[in-house]
Amino acid sequence: VAFEALSILAVMSNCALISMSPIVRSYAPDMSLSSWLLVAVAVEHVIIAVKMTLAYLISDVPKWVTVAIQRAQYESLQALKLERKEKTQYMLKTMNIKSTAKTD
Repeated sequence: VAFEALSILAVMSNCALISMSPIVRSYAPDMSLSSWLLVAVAVEHVIIAVKMTLAYLISDVPKWVTVAIQRAQYESLQALKLERKEKTQYMLKTMNIKSTAKTD
C-alpha cells in the first residue's frame, strides 16, 4: 500500500515539475499557467489510470507459484484424509468393531 501511494505521489510531482519546465512551456508559449496546470493534471490522471489498470491486470503472484501453492494444499488435504481414515480403521480394529456389518 505504501509503494502504491508513493508511486502516485511520484507521478503527481513529476507531472508538476515537467509542466513547469521552461523547455516544455516553450512548446506552447501562449498557454497560461492555469492551462498548463490543467494539462499536467490531465496527463497525471491518464498515467495513474494506466498504472492502476496494469496493476489490476498483472497478478502480484506468478501463475506457477499459485499452482504450486494449490498443489501443496491439495496434497496436504489428501494426506489428512488418509490419516483420518487410517486412524478410524485402527480405532475400529482395536475396539473389535467391524467396519462392515455381517449378517448371520
